[in-house]
Parts: sequence; C-alpha cells; structure tokens
Amino acid sequence: MEQNLIEKLLLTDKVKECNEIIKKILENPPEDVSKRISKELDIITKRFKNDEQYEITNINTTLMLLIIAYELDLEDTFDSILNYSSLDNMSIDLDLGFFVLEDFSDIIIRLGRNRGEKIIEFVKNGELDKRMRLAYSVGILNLALNGFYELEKAKLFYKELLINKEFEELKEVCKFSLKELERAKNITFNDEFESLFYVLEDLERDDEYDYSDELDVADYYENLSLENDSDKHWREGINQEEWDYFEFNEPRAVEKIGRNDSCPCGSGKKYKKCCGK
Repeated sequence: MEQNLIEKLLLTDKVKECNEIIKKILENPPEDVSKRISKELDIITKRFKNDEQYEITNINTTLMLLIIAYELDLEDTFDSILNYSSLDNMSIDLDLGFFVLEDFSDIIIRLGRNRGEKIIEFVKNGELDKRMRLAYSVGILNLALNGFYELEKAKLFYKELLINKEFEELKEVCKFSLKELERAKNITFNDEFESLFYVLEDLERDDEYDYSDELDVADYYENLSLENDSDKHWREGINQEEWDYFEFNEPRAVEKIGRNDSCPCGSGKKYKKCCGK
C-alpha cells in the first residue's frame, strides 16, 4: 500500500476521492495504522483545545479517522478517542455534527468494549461536556446488553449516578438503563458489528447533489414576500429618510453563489463546505 495514503486523505476535499482512499486503507492497512490515526486524533484535539491552526483541507477528517478505526477494529485508538471526546460541545459540533447523536455510540461499543471501567471513570469526570457524558453513559448500557460489561457493575454505575446531584441531566437515562438491565437475562457475547461506511457514502451523495436550484427558488419567494410587505420597514422603526433611500436607490447587483462553487472568502473550499454552511 502507498505509504502516504493517510496523509493524502487528510489533504483531499473531494468526498468521493476520500472514500476511494479509505477503501484502499481498509483493504490493505499499514502496520502502524493505529499509531497514525491516534496521532492525527491527538493533533486535532490539541488544535481545538489550544485554538491552534491545523494544516488540513478535509473538514471531515475526524469522522473519517473514526470510521477507519471502527472498520479495522483498532482498539488501541480508544484512548485518543476518549481524549478527543473531552472537547467542549462547540468544538465537537463543529467537527462531527449529527454523527455524535446518530452513530457515535457504535464507536463506543466496538472500540471501547473492553474498557468499561475506563468509560465509567470518564463519565464521572465533572469537566466533561454533558452531551458526551450522555453518549458514554448510554455506551455502558450497550456494552452490558451485548455481554461486554458485567450487568451488576453496570447497575451499580447507574445507581451511583442517580444519587449524585452533579449528574442530574442523566437521571432519565439512568432510570431507563436500570429498567433495561433488570429485564435483561442470559446475556451472550456479541462480537458482530455492522459497517459504518454508509456514513461516508451519504457524505458523497450529499457532495454530488446540486442545491443551487433549491436556493434560487427559496431566494425568489423570500424576496417576493419582502416586496409585498410595504409596511415591514415602518414596523422595524426605519424613518422617512431611510425609507426614501430604500425606495429610490436600486440595490447593487449581487452575484449568486452556487453550493458547489468556490467560496468567495478565498479558502479554496466549496461554498457549502465553508461560509455557506
């Protein structure tokens, strides 16, 4: 396998090309793939924590690194994932978006399946962002229900959280988890994991979709509603002089920017991946 595939992945902003690179990595992973992914995750975490610049083109880098680790079952990367998970909510939202809510639990249950005690210690960290604390709390339930963590230890964990006022936001999750654990019987070891590659395929389809027509229609109706609302400016407190300006001075021409056009800010990225988000 080419030695620079991971570096090439980090510097490519075309999702289709990224998916092709990832498939090559999955087919023939380098021996040091765990170390390399952990290193990149640590760099990303440091960048966010210290508000540093990170020389990278692909805004989906973290997501792609996580999915490579998941698909190759790289448990050695879990410490770096935990470290990344300690970032504040805004940083994680910017980096992973809806993936945290929809699919991050799959990362926890596969790569953290032998790290139940470490996850519990992580959840009890008072500085942890509430949403990540929730994700890892649910992770303990999933680990227990799939035979990766002892049921009684999981129950004790949720009971401890219930009586601790610092974890009030986890109250409902704890109650639900305890009910599920009480109901669970004859838990068997389940080592079968479904692929997460569909997440990247969805990104590829989104990247190829042309949103410009939808935006044109939306702009048309928005402008039409403003034209028909002659009292809007008065209601917003604009005085007569300002009204005269809006009425008799034609607005300057504004060039429309398509979702797949280059961003006018000069970043080199597509508009939808940059200022058009």
